[in-house]
Amino acid sequence: MDNIGYRINVHPFGAVSSPSCAIFGLKKLAKDNKRNFPQAAKFVQKNFYVDDDLVCVLTAEDAVSLMSETKVMMARRNLVLHKFLSNNEAVFNSLEYENPTNKVITPDLSTERALGLC
Repeated sequence: MDNIGYRINVHPFGAVSSPSCAIFGLKKLAKDNKRNFPQAAKFVQKNFYVDDDLVCVLTAEDAVSLMSETKVMMARRNLVLHKFLSNNEAVFNSLEYENPTNKVITPDLSTERALGLC
């Protein structure tokens, strides 16, 4: 009988090591791209926890710029940012989705939670 070998080509969702792998990958992406995408690299390095993030910026323009740069940087590694939420309608409306299955969260801040905070 032949021995058949199997190899996992992707990291299994929900594995005990999944959070560590996600954080490692994001930190490496930020480190590798800090010269070309300084704003996005700093954002990913300092504001992500596993696959969620929270950030406050001073202006709507800053928010749009940060999200645009971060999306471009992440796209270089086939990662897609989605499920955004903003308390500024202009920022919220500026978000574009390449994949229509990525639903935009309705900005109802009274019920949204992030990292266990309302």
